[in-house]
Amino acid sequence: GSHVAASAFRHPLISGSALLTFGTFASGVLNFAFQFAMARVLPIEAFGDLGALFAIFSIAAVPIGTLTFLIARVTAEHLAAGLSGHLQQFFFTTARVVFAWAAVGVVLLIIIVRPVTTFFHVASLVAYTIMMAGLLPPFLLAIARGYLQGCHRFGIYTWSTISEAIAKL
Repeated sequence: GSHVAASAFRHPLISGSALLTFGTFASGVLNFAFQFAMARVLPIEAFGDLGALFAIFSIAAVPIGTLTFLIARVTAEHLAAGLSGHLQQFFFTTARVVFAWAAVGVVLLIIIVRPVTTFFHVASLVAYTIMMAGLLPPFLLAIARGYLQGCHRFGIYTWSTISEAIAKL
């Protein structure tokens, strides 16, 4: 009974999955703490604005998840084919392209701040600023996390999800 469970847990896929589950749970708890802190610190209207903007951001962030999976797959394929030497070039080229597109997106959001806040009835520029400050890092983290997943470095991946939630606080 327990010997089978212990030997199964030694399998890298199972232990890595358990680690990711823990990291996801811990990150969720910390994200809840962030929401709770914002509810206490921000006025009601600004907190509502922040919630609405983060909901919009979560829809706009779908490419981040796709990017993470794509990079994980390419990384794993390179490693399986014995082409690990190409990964550094792939990683930095991807990072430059994603950073450039994300920076363009942030600049566009700065330019359209007034129409967006007017359209969504966002009274608080603080909420808009908090949301904008959170835009660029997830795109860059998607590259690193995809690479870590592809290399099966689940411990570092888990720490990155937890540390991101800590940084929000």
